[in-house]
Amino acid sequence: MDPILSLCDVARDFATGGRVIQAMAGLSLDVGAGEFLTIVGPSGCGKSRLLNIVSGLLPPSSGKVRYKGAPGSGVNTEIGYVTQADTLYPWRTLDPRLGRRSGEDEHAQKEQERSAATREASHSGSSR
Repeated sequence: MDPILSLCDVARDFATGGRVIQAMAGLSLDVGAGEFLTIVGPSGCGKSRLLNIVSGLLPPSSGKVRYKGAPGSGVNTEIGYVTQADTLYPWRTLDPRLGRRSGEDEHAQKEQERSAATREASHSGSSR
């Protein structure tokens, strides 16, 4: 049976400080349909870089990525992955109990409260 995902001799380089660093090289693997794959390694070893290459978010510097037999070209909307930590920006969620964004900047919230209090005070002062 053909693999649903195949990586053949994948490498990824990046430039920093005028040097080229090889982040990964010679990575080959096949994943069959229905298989569950876990990628484990120390911080900075290239796990996220590999997932970004597999999903098409980042092209390999060399080598081939194939999904369902077809070569990868751009973002593959059929591939998703979940990271260990929640990577959503807290201000991009809505707290339904409060009707406001959770994680909202406290300074901005206090500034809004001060502005509202100032408006209220000036409004009540003008009615005297």
